[in-house]
Amino acid sequence: MKNSAVADIIHGKRPCYFVSPHLDDAVLSAGALMSHLSGYTDVHVVNVFTKAGPPPHTRSGLSFLGQLGYDNAELLYKDRQIEDRETLLPVAKTVVNLGFVDALWRRRQRLPKGLGLFGKIIPELEHIYPTYYFHVLNGRIATEDEKTVRQVTEKLRGVITEGVVFCPFGIGGHVDHVIVRTACELLFTDPIYWSDFPYDRLYEPDGSRKYLTFRFQGKTEEKTALVTGYKSQFKALFKDGLELPETEQYFINLADGKSD
Repeated sequence: MKNSAVADIIHGKRPCYFVSPHLDDAVLSAGALMSHLSGYTDVHVVNVFTKAGPPPHTRSGLSFLGQLGYDNAELLYKDRQIEDRETLLPVAKTVVNLGFVDALWRRRQRLPKGLGLFGKIIPELEHIYPTYYFHVLNGRIATEDEKTVRQVTEKLRGVITEGVVFCPFGIGGHVDHVIVRTACELLFTDPIYWSDFPYDRLYEPDGSRKYLTFRFQGKTEEKTALVTGYKSQFKALFKDGLELPETEQYFINLADGKSD
C-alpha cells in the first residue's frame, strides 16, 4: 500500500474531506499531506466540535482557558474559528464548522433530581465529561453522549459527497476524536485515518485494530506555516517551542487481518 493511496487520489483527482474533531486537529496531524494534495485536487475541511458551552465551567475548563490566556470560552472559540478559516485559505477549497460543543464543555441534558443548586456550585456534576484526564481522555463515549454520535453522523451525511475521507485514528483516547472516527466508520467503508498529533507522542495506536500504514514526508515548511496560524493554541501545544514530526502517519483498515 504505502503511498499508493496518495498516488491513486492524485491520479483520479478525487476530492478529499478531512474531518477534524476540533479547529486545529486536521492541520496538526495531516497538514503536510493536505498541502500536497491541494496542488492536485480539492481539499475540504469539516470541523465538528467548534463551540464552547456557557458558564459555570469545570476546573478542567477553567484550567484550559487559563493556559491560553482567556477568561471567556465563547470568545476563545470565536477567535479559533477565525484563525482556522484564515489558516486554511491556502489549502482548503471549503471549510465547514458543524457547531457541536467541545467535550470539555458538554452538559447533560437530563440532570438527576435534586441536583439543582449543587450543579451550579459544582459544575462538574452537570457535565458529561467533568474532568479532562479522567473523562475526556478515557477513550469511552459516555452513554449520555451516544446521541452526539448520531447527530454528528447525520450532519456529516449532509456535508460530505463523493470523495476520500480522512479522519482521526483516536490515538490518546480523546472522546471527541473517538466520536468523529465512529461517525466516519458508520458512514464510509474506507476512511483513511491519521495519527493523532500531539497525542501520538505519548500513546501508541490501538493494537487490536488491523491496518495498513503509510507515511507521508515533505511539505515541512508549508505545514509549519499552517500550524503557526493557530496562535491561540500555541501556549498549550508547544510549551517548549514548535516541534513537529518529520513524517505523518496514516492507517487504512485491513479486512484480512494482516498488518503492515
